[in-house]
Amino acid sequence: ITVHSPAGWGSEAATIERLLAPSATATNGVTLGGQSFGPGSAGVLAAPRTVTVPPRRGAYAVTLAPGTSTTIVLPENPSTVFKWRLDAQQSTNPAIVRVIDRGYQAGQSGLIGAPGTHRWEIEARTRGTASVVFIYARPWERKPPAETHVVQVGIARSR
Repeated sequence: ITVHSPAGWGSEAATIERLLAPSATATNGVTLGGQSFGPGSAGVLAAPRTVTVPPRRGAYAVTLAPGTSTTIVLPENPSTVFKWRLDAQQSTNPAIVRVIDRGYQAGQSGLIGAPGTHRWEIEARTRGTASVVFIYARPWERKPPAETHVVQVGIARSR
């Protein structure tokens, strides 16, 4: 996955969690964040291994195999009424990915109005390239979003 940010944005690290499975509905041979479960594991994993990737020229890059997914974590502060949303009109080739809104998570500070994060899972369905566009805006405003992330999803055969 490659995340492109406009000039001035994308100076912070991104968090990526990787999910590998034989298929999107698999219950065996599943790996999340580098940890696996299958027969004999009681279906329990320790906390996922999270990789923080610093941006290179505002971009984050990961390649997925069909049937795997990654989670994009974007900073969000609902007290400002700005929210992340998927811009389906600007996204391209959406049939080869499934984008799942995993919602907002409050920050650890416990302070009212403190920022948290919004999580989006991108699941690779079949080989190819897709562009997934996320925008950070107030829903009622008719002006350009405060922030835009374009995620180029490259899906190739597993090695």
